[in-house]
Amino acid sequence: MVARVPALQGALPERRRREHCQRHHAPPRPHRALPRGPGWSEVVSRPVVGFAGLTHLGLVSAAVTASKGFRAVAFDPDGARVKESAAGRLPVVEPGLGELLRAARSQVVFTERAADGRRRQ
Repeated sequence: MVARVPALQGALPERRRREHCQRHHAPPRPHRALPRGPGWSEVVSRPVVGFAGLTHLGLVSAAVTASKGFRAVAFDPDGARVKESAAGRLPVVEPGLGELLRAARSQVVFTERAADGRRRQ
């Protein structure tokens, strides 16, 4: 194939250009089916995105994710920060963040328990 690419022809020694190259590829992996049990279709069709830390990055990311239609779980071990954020009193200043979060509030769950992020419906 390289012999047919004009830009590469000058870069290869003459002998290498005529040599056949055998390449070994990884064998194809067997197809793995998704586990199908109670609620499996909701896992596939309703993804939940989790964010750890209700600082600037976590709050902005959760708000934008929720505004795009995804369910978001925003976790922070500080209970006071969780309550303030859930009430709309954000500990960070970002233009438009409050309005964005209010508009997508039904898509965001604020929690101080990491286990709450496993599978929120």
